[in-house]
Amino acid sequence: TYAAYWRLAVAQIMLPQLNELLDESETQLSNIDALIKAGMIPLGDAYNSRSELQDRRQRLLGMQQSLVLAGVELKTLI
Repeated sequence: TYAAYWRLAVAQIMLPQLNELLDESETQLSNIDALIKAGMIPLGDAYNSRSELQDRRQRLLGMQQSLVLAGVELKTLI
């Protein structure tokens, strides 16, 4: 129970920051798409950047899911 409490405490601190990063990554993906449509960036570079950003976004989503589950875990223990 003690570990679950601390995981929830960390989740409460980290979730807002994670959500901000996810929002920012969505904006960056939109910016890359806009640059592609405008022809202002080489396609290879754009797709590489997009791929890296999507990989990072997936890791952030996994972290977010783990932190959300921390609250559920504590509730089931109590």
